[in-house]
Amino acid sequence: MKSLKTAAMQKLMLKKWYLNNITSSIVAGIIGFVIFLTLKSIRWQRQDESGIEATKSKTPVIFTIWHGKLFAAPMILNRYPEVACFISPSNDGKIISRVFAFSNIKTIWGSSNNKPVSGYRELLKHLKRGGKCGITPDGPRGPARKVALGTISLAKNSNTPIVPVAWATSRMKKLNSWDEFIIPIPFSRGIKIIGAPIIIPRDATLEAMEVARLHLENELNRLTVEAEKFCGLAPTKYETRYGVLKEKR
Repeated sequence: MKSLKTAAMQKLMLKKWYLNNITSSIVAGIIGFVIFLTLKSIRWQRQDESGIEATKSKTPVIFTIWHGKLFAAPMILNRYPEVACFISPSNDGKIISRVFAFSNIKTIWGSSNNKPVSGYRELLKHLKRGGKCGITPDGPRGPARKVALGTISLAKNSNTPIVPVAWATSRMKKLNSWDEFIIPIPFSRGIKIIGAPIIIPRDATLEAMEVARLHLENELNRLTVEAEKFCGLAPTKYETRYGVLKEKR
């Protein structure tokens, strides 16, 4: 009797797992299609401070974008071969991974609370093989627009430049979430800005890494404000908090 109950429970769990995965795939497919149509409808301009867009460089790069700006990440990153994103293995993360897969963007699983060492090692291997990766340096839980030191450590240990990325559209919807997630409105005018690369020396001290962390934080906010101003939007509160043209102290 006990073995029959166990078998029944295992069958029920397997069915639940299967339905959850099917549901996630359907949801991801719908979301991916909506994102594709939305981004295609926007009249985009590009600003490339690094030159990476023009040269289609095959060297490793760590693209960084704020968590609240993830919506347009597939459109920005799918232009580059061998690109992967570092995503938390949560339910939301699994849906994001499937959405990114529609744009031929691979996933490297990792989280600050779930096997971080394993995910970090996979990122290092991917970069050392010549791949590119995308990271939200304030994810997965924030605080919003505050760069975690792990991004700087990854750049240092992999000898890979960090490239900050920002975008905005003339009409956007801001959600009431911890990251103030941005959804662009279809048929609006937009810009994406690829910032200048930030290089962390292999012999960088903790003090130098902190300086680089603040520099990346400032650059991401500067580019975000620049993109929003280009689209005729009012400066966000982060312009006041961090400054635009000067380093945070």
